[in-house]
Amino acid sequence: MPEADLLIVGAGPFGLSLAAHARELGLETTVVGKPMGFWKDHMPQGMYLRSACDWHLDADGRHTIQAFLADRGQTPHDVEPLSRDFYLEYADWFQQQAGIEPLPGRVSLLQRRAGGFTAVTDNGTALAARNVAVAVGFSNFPQVPPELAAMLPAGRWSHTCDAVDLATLRGKRVLIVGGRQSAFEWAAILIDEGATQVHVSYRHDSPAFAPSDWSWVNPLVDAMVDRPGWFRYLPKAEQDALAKRLWIEGRSKIEPWLKARVMRPAIGKRRNVIDGAPANHYRLSGPVPASEKTLNTSVSWRHCERSRQRKIPTYLALAAEFSASLCSPIFDIRNLLLETQFDCD
Repeated sequence: MPEADLLIVGAGPFGLSLAAHARELGLETTVVGKPMGFWKDHMPQGMYLRSACDWHLDADGRHTIQAFLADRGQTPHDVEPLSRDFYLEYADWFQQQAGIEPLPGRVSLLQRRAGGFTAVTDNGTALAARNVAVAVGFSNFPQVPPELAAMLPAGRWSHTCDAVDLATLRGKRVLIVGGRQSAFEWAAILIDEGATQVHVSYRHDSPAFAPSDWSWVNPLVDAMVDRPGWFRYLPKAEQDALAKRLWIEGRSKIEPWLKARVMRPAIGKRRNVIDGAPANHYRLSGPVPASEKTLNTSVSWRHCERSRQRKIPTYLALAAEFSASLCSPIFDIRNLLLETQFDCD
């Protein structure tokens, strides 16, 4: 069994980028995974990237998006904001330019041995490498609070990473729980696909349509080369300040190019917690299985101190309760999407 210098588990953007750079350094590299699998299987058509053409895959600066555009006779102005489909085309071109041919399948077994590692894929292929890099992404880590999932009838809800064919929600009233840009973009695509009404519910102030500034992030990323664990050594106050700045850019802003698609009567945008009290209620209406008739009542999303006791992630700070009499507005919905991010810790 031939031994590679490096085995990369995963063939998404990070896996492909790492493979290209490793080969530039002269390392014999093996990649296992479906190229851009998460992007192809867990992102709907019609999605756009917040990042621009400078966020390419080539650490060595040759097979960049600018180079890809030059081959096509285009400029950044022609393609920004970057669509999911465009980025997949670029990733395919990058893979060809870098000569990366990932092995199909998934690594099902990884074991340490003297001088390195052995791995076996789910189709039985045995591999050996002196080093391993894991770049599996976050598709296996959707954040779904179990207490919440237990309250909802099967078939009426999903995490957004599994909501890809949005045409299946044509004619439906949908609630999206979450307030990042992707929540609003899912709402826009749902209306494009024929959903009757979409409500976006979140606990913070409504985001502003303003360009995000990520220029300060690159130096932080570059610092990881010389000191990979620099963040964990910062004082707590500095960690919190950086986390807050990331939060402000990522959650309190929506890219201006999305405004026209979001500011439509069929999309309701509501802060759902005001002064610690529920501002709106959503009723999961329509038939449910006989064994779950108790769920055919009102669903109240509200800030809840018990969320910490019940180990619901603090960033979500939402709990589901069922009530027959509610004093705040009630909105009937048929389906629910959780844009509650991922838990990769």
